Amino acid sequence: MRQEMTSFLLYGNGPVSNRGCEAIVLGTKRILEREFGPVSITLASFGCDAGTGPSGQSPAGLSGDVRPVRLPFGPPRFSPAWARRRLYALLGRSGGPPGTGFLKVFDTCLAGARAGLSVGGDGYAIDWGHAVVDRLMLMDRRCREAGIPAVVWGASVGPFDREPGFEARVAEHLRRLELVVVREPRSFGYLRRLGVERNLVLVPDPAFALEPETGTLPEDCARLLERGCIGLNLSPLMARAATGGDLRRWQEVAVEMVRRLLAAGSPASSTPGKKRRTLQPPGGLSNRSAGVLLVPHVISPDRHAGTDDEVLLRTVRDRLDERARALTAVLPRELGAARLRDCIGRTRFFIGARTHATIAALAAGVPTISLAYSRKAWGINELVYGHHDWVLAPAELGAGTLAARAAELIEREAEIRARLRPKALALCEHAHDAARFLKVMLSGAATATGRRTAPDREGRGQRAEIGRSLATT
Repeated sequence: MRQEMTSFLLYGNGPVSNRGCEAIVLGTKRILEREFGPVSITLASFGCDAGTGPSGQSPAGLSGDVRPVRLPFGPPRFSPAWARRRLYALLGRSGGPPGTGFLKVFDTCLAGARAGLSVGGDGYAIDWGHAVVDRLMLMDRRCREAGIPAVVWGASVGPFDREPGFEARVAEHLRRLELVVVREPRSFGYLRRLGVERNLVLVPDPAFALEPETGTLPEDCARLLERGCIGLNLSPLMARAATGGDLRRWQEVAVEMVRRLLAAGSPASSTPGKKRRTLQPPGGLSNRSAGVLLVPHVISPDRHAGTDDEVLLRTVRDRLDERARALTAVLPRELGAARLRDCIGRTRFFIGARTHATIAALAAGVPTISLAYSRKAWGINELVYGHHDWVLAPAELGAGTLAARAAELIEREAEIRARLRPKALALCEHAHDAARFLKVMLSGAATATGRRTAPDREGRGQRAEIGRSLATT
C-alpha cells in the first residue's frame, strides 16, 4: 500500500532559471523525504514558470510531486499600488510598499499544507529593497492566519541595524513564527542579539543536500574537466559592487580576470620583496593547459544582459584571443542545478559569485574563493572554513587581486582539501537536520493545548546537539 504523501508549501523563492533557487527546492525535497517519507510540494514562486522550466523540464527538475504556481511579482499596471511604487522609484528609493495582489493566488496554495516554508534564501535582507522583506512577512502571516505553521527555511537574515524601526518590526515578526532556520552563523548571532532565540536553529543551506546528476557535456567542457580546470562563475550583478553599476566596464574587468587566471606568470602579490608565484603549483596545472571553465548559474528566458550569467560569460570568452579561447569553455545554459552540482564538483578549484555556485563547490570539497556582493558570502564561508580568508570583498574585485588569491589557493591545495573534505561531508549530512527540527515543531503544534512542552524539551536538546556538532566538525 502506497504511503500517504505529506504536503508542504514552499514560497518566496525565485524562478528555477536561477539554479540556486532550483538547488534550494531540490535539496529541500530530499531533506523532507528522509524525515517525512513521500512529500508533495506546492512551489509558489515569483517569476517561476508555471508549467515548465527553461529547457522544458518541470520546475526544479521534478514531475508530479511538485506543483508550480506563479505568483504575480508586481501590482497591476495603473493600480494604486503600482502608482506608489512608481513614486518610490522617482524619489530614488528602492522597493516601495509591497503590492498585495499576489495574495489572491497565494491563498489558493494553502489548502492541505502541513507547513509553509519560506525558502527565499536571502529574501530577509534589504539588499533587494524593503518590499521583498514585507512581501515575505505577508506570506508568513497569511499561513499562520490559515492555521498553517510558518517557517523561515535556510535563510540569511539582515542586518537591519541602520534602520532600528524596521529591524524591531522584523525581529518581532520572526519571534512569532513557529521555526526560524538560518544557514550561517552571522545571521544566527545577529538574530540572537535581537531576542530571536526560542524558535531559532542553525542548519546548513538546503542546497548542501542536493544530489549531483551526471550526463554528457560538450567536448570542450568535458575536456577541461578531465584536465583539472579552474571553474569560474561571474555574475552581471557584480557590476554594482565592482564598477559602480557600469556593466561594460565590468565585462572588461571580467575579461582581464580570465586572462590573468590563464596566465602562467601572474604574481601572487605586488608587494615589494615577496616571491612571485605562478598559477602552476608543483605537480599541478601542467603546461598552462588545464584552463578555465566558465559556469553560468543564473539565466533569464529573455537573455537579459543585466541578469544572465551566460550572456556575460560568453561575451567574456568572445573577447579573448584565440589561444585563450582554446583554454576556456562555457557550460550550456540548459544544465539544471543537479547537473551543475556535478560539473562544479569535478573542477579542481572554483571561484564563484553566485552563492549556490560556491555552495556546490564547497559541498564537494573543492577549494573555493567566494566573490562577495552581499554579506551572505562571509557567513557561509565562516560556517564552512571557520573564517572568511577566501572571500573577496567588493573593493577587492580586481583582476590582479583575484589572480593572486587564486595562486595562493592553488599553492595551498593539499592543505585546504584535507580540511575541507571532512567538513563538507558533515555539512551535507547536517543539512538534513532541518527536517528533524520541523518534525519536532509540527508534533508540538498538533497538541490540543498548543503548549509544546515535551516537544520543546526535545527541540532544545536537538538544537544543543546540532550546535555542538556544527562547532566541532
